[in-house]
Amino acid sequence: MKLHTSPPRPGTQPATALHAKLIAQQLQAQRKGLLIPDTLVQEVLTYARRNAHAFAPRALHTCCPACLKAHAYVQAMKHNLSDETQNIVLKVFPGVIGHEGYYTDEETLIPVPEF
Repeated sequence: MKLHTSPPRPGTQPATALHAKLIAQQLQAQRKGLLIPDTLVQEVLTYARRNAHAFAPRALHTCCPACLKAHAYVQAMKHNLSDETQNIVLKVFPGVIGHEGYYTDEETLIPVPEF
């Protein structure tokens, strides 16, 4: 198996940093009387690990930030989060939601509902 030799793209992040950011957003939401469920946080972290790519030389495990943001958005919708809570979740992720209305999960192309 050949590893990618290019460095991670800007905006990609290891799952541990992602976890810290999601926890911070949970606390911010809680201060506003809003709830970001632990199940949503765990699903986003699981997605990030499942879709990680190793980059040499440090073997940072990253996934596409646009796909990660799309997955977080879809999960927020599945949890019936309010628009305000969804916005708090999405602030964790840089850039756009998906790629022209889609994102991938492993090798599956998934449509992103309109937002």
